[in-house]
Amino acid sequence: MELTVAEFDQKLVPTYRVLESVHGTLLLLPEGALDDALAGLGVERDALLRLQRRSAKHAVYGDVHADYLELKVFTFLLHAATRDEPRARFEVAAFRMLADEGMPSYVAPFGVLAVASFRVRQLFFPVAAPRRTSVVRAYDGLVRHLRALREEDATELVCTAILWRIAAIVDGLVPGEVPLYDKMNAVRGRVVQSKALSEQEKRLWNPLQKAFANRRHALCHLIVRDGESFETASAYAMTSLNELRTVSTALGFAILQAVADDLEQLPPPIEAWEWTWSNTAWIEEQL
Repeated sequence: MELTVAEFDQKLVPTYRVLESVHGTLLLLPEGALDDALAGLGVERDALLRLQRRSAKHAVYGDVHADYLELKVFTFLLHAATRDEPRARFEVAAFRMLADEGMPSYVAPFGVLAVASFRVRQLFFPVAAPRRTSVVRAYDGLVRHLRALREEDATELVCTAILWRIAAIVDGLVPGEVPLYDKMNAVRGRVVQSKALSEQEKRLWNPLQKAFANRRHALCHLIVRDGESFETASAYAMTSLNELRTVSTALGFAILQAVADDLEQLPPPIEAWEWTWSNTAWIEEQL
């Protein structure tokens, strides 16, 4: 497990206040997946309740970023407990108060904690992932690029790089000799068919039409296809930054879905739980 968001932006690493809120919300879920996940760690709900109380004390004692091993346990439990749960109700209960306190905007589609890394609820980046794949790294670069981009610096090469990187990530998500537009449809179809996305989030994919694929071909190969040339593709990229950010946000959900698939393969992080349990016991005596 890698704390992917730490390399991206240390300030976005969840604090103990986040752990307190999410663990408390998990404990409100009915018996089922959470209990199975806790059993895999060799514990029951009362242990998570004590851990949640420790996080609450930690937040008061000094709300610093949580330790990597604590976040490893946190990521495992959150995914196991919520991957098949209605997302909207859980997110309101777990994250609404945090947003009111001025903390980063969190979401958890597919049971994967992510944080909005640009403006409000845009460009979601996974907090942790079982492995930093080429696709995750490529999306990391795309988000960094968009966060740093100022309108006055939006040159032709800077803007077309966004379109090219989006297409490259789609290629990475669907390997093989398949036309780009078919890959885009495959990625979009898998994500929007999930109950994890709202109707508004599904509409983020709307700009990924065949013209988008033709623009990538025009930029890469300097060919004209269905009226899209290097000139028209460049003009689109330079005048459609908001639309490109929208598509990049949509693509973030595909990244989170891929991370969720990887999380399904992980065994319970028993050693991380044991470390977390023993190394947070001291705070029960504080305050």
